[in-house]
Amino acid sequence: TIIAFDVGSTELRDKLIDKLKSKGIIQGGCGTKSIRLRPSLYFEEKHADIYLKALDEAIVECKEESLYIFYGNNHETTFVND
Repeated sequence: TIIAFDVGSTELRDKLIDKLKSKGIIQGGCGTKSIRLRPSLYFEEKHADIYLKALDEAIVECKEESLYIFYGNNHETTFVND
């Protein structure tokens, strides 16, 4: 695992994973609230750009569904409901 981050609940984590999957990004959930990025051995900067664009789009979609994102002091991403 190169990147892992937590969201506020299992439900929110699953929604974000589903949105990423619809964009062609396969993610793994871990524990009850974490998402892990496990890229292939062949992973270049262009792949990171693709991932970040898809993640940004998924976050916007979650915001449109009244899910808000807050960045904590440890650069962790947490989703909470209205």
